[in-house]
Amino acid sequence: MDEWVPDLPWLPYQAASIVANACPRTAFEWGSGGSTVWLAEMGAFVTSVEHRQEWHDAVWAELEKRKLAAELVLEPYEEGQIGPDPSDPEHYKSASTELGKVNFRRYCHAIDGRGKFDLVLVDGMARASCLWHGASHVRPGGWLVLDKPVGMGSTEAVSKIKWLFQAEKAGHTGTLDPLATGLLPLCFGEATKFSSTLLDADKKQHRVRLDGIDAPESGQPFGNRSKQSLSDLAYGRDAQAYCPKVDRYGRRVCKVLVDGVDVGLEQIRRGMAWHFKRYKREQSDRNRLAYAAAENEAWAERRGLWADADPVAPWDWRAMRR
Repeated sequence: MDEWVPDLPWLPYQAASIVANACPRTAFEWGSGGSTVWLAEMGAFVTSVEHRQEWHDAVWAELEKRKLAAELVLEPYEEGQIGPDPSDPEHYKSASTELGKVNFRRYCHAIDGRGKFDLVLVDGMARASCLWHGASHVRPGGWLVLDKPVGMGSTEAVSKIKWLFQAEKAGHTGTLDPLATGLLPLCFGEATKFSSTLLDADKKQHRVRLDGIDAPESGQPFGNRSKQSLSDLAYGRDAQAYCPKVDRYGRRVCKVLVDGVDVGLEQIRRGMAWHFKRYKREQSDRNRLAYAAAENEAWAERRGLWADADPVAPWDWRAMRR
């Protein structure tokens, strides 16, 4: 390969924006290329596996040219089929008809023994097998980016991941139609809270947390209803956001208004969130009093989560799960 072509990662805009905002320090990917260089330029230490010698050499040359550090692993395919079904993770088979009589066993196992990563990118060969081996190497609070096949919806992809790896908390950012293929960012643990994003006028995504509230976790009663309520209020809507601070996960902590409605306050009024009193001193007097009054009103009228005889605050629920 005589010339380096890609100067940007082969990721759709939304996936690239989310990965960039997550600022991974360590990354593992199957399939070297523009994403390898891009991640290294962001400051991540990348371990990348490639099966083609010429492409491995081209990426390595570009990294040296830009004085970037990364680990490139060359793992060619092996002759012979292990199994006929490309969806079976133990068959190490590519879905490509051109590579129907080879297997990628060593290629898929290249991640073994390498610990956990902030980001695992499944965008190479034998993706079912790579996914099988890769998801357990995502650190708590990390990301897995999956090249979703046609026929699988985004929600189905998350459900399969949660079932396969017994993940308590997993989610996705963005949605891909079942008839479309593309890279779908999947988040785990605390990173599930990153899936709440605002898109500014320049089409840049910002990870946000609503100021003054804490919502039930997905494993709690009313967890899913709370998410649906928030989606009904804000998803795809024009919003105004006042974001005076950033939390320890890099999220902007915002008061968000949609059509003049304070989304966080409305979630409390509906009984779909708690007033996060731990941080009440960081709120203005006006907001602190309004949020406390809304919670008292929701409790008195047994709205939403307050219909439960003994609701558990999400911060207490998280502490019990540690």
